[in-house]
Amino acid sequence: MRLLRLSDIDRMMRELEDLKLKNFDPIRELGYIPSQLDFAETVQGSKMDPWQGAYMMNAPLQSRIGIAASRQSGKSTVTALFVAHCLIFVPGFMCLVASRSLRQASHYLNKVRDAVLSVIPRDAMRTLNRLSMELPNGSEIVSIPCAQPDAGRGFSPHLVILDEAAFAPEELFRAITPSLAATQGALHMLSSPNGRQGYFFEAFEGDAKDVFWNQRVKWQDCPRITKEIADMERIALGDLYFRQEFGAEFVTPLGAFFG
Repeated sequence: MRLLRLSDIDRMMRELEDLKLKNFDPIRELGYIPSQLDFAETVQGSKMDPWQGAYMMNAPLQSRIGIAASRQSGKSTVTALFVAHCLIFVPGFMCLVASRSLRQASHYLNKVRDAVLSVIPRDAMRTLNRLSMELPNGSEIVSIPCAQPDAGRGFSPHLVILDEAAFAPEELFRAITPSLAATQGALHMLSSPNGRQGYFFEAFEGDAKDVFWNQRVKWQDCPRITKEIADMERIALGDLYFRQEFGAEFVTPLGAFFG
């Protein structure tokens, strides 16, 4: 009988640790599945704003959601925390995110990544890069820029997040929304308004408004935006664009000949 050397024991311990990481189960580690709201507040380290709490409660129940929100109101943060909860606790979950630019696509994924890595060890991740991430349970998120709408083809997502949806080209909607048919997936659109035009506007005040569960978040709904800050922004932007950027109103652009 051959005696085990210390190097053999070290190798077996490393193999055992690698196997444990590859089969990392957050539900087993935590002993329960936290609610979306509890998870978000724990990761964030503070209470959600009331409108964010309402989103967290309704996000699992609605197939179509629109969030027209003030700048700096936390719309990307709250949706990223919801996505992270789905990825961690729903095996095989697939999320596709489309953002306005490559930089914003990467920035959004960073928010999701930080929340995921607060629960799952980095070494346990199957894939982790600038624009995609795959978890030990097979859940996956891919982030693409809106400027490349065809990049969204070929996926079968359970959830599509359209960040800055008011600025997304129509080609993106035509490329992505059919992919939700096979999975009966959900579509969450978030943005500040961009005039009375496009699919995002239609979801709030047009033909699609009865299909969407919508939230309109004004600067007053965000306790981090004070009246003093709002008054300065109104002076800097002018009343029309302030109402759009911070009041979440769909306004007619300046200089438009027709209303």
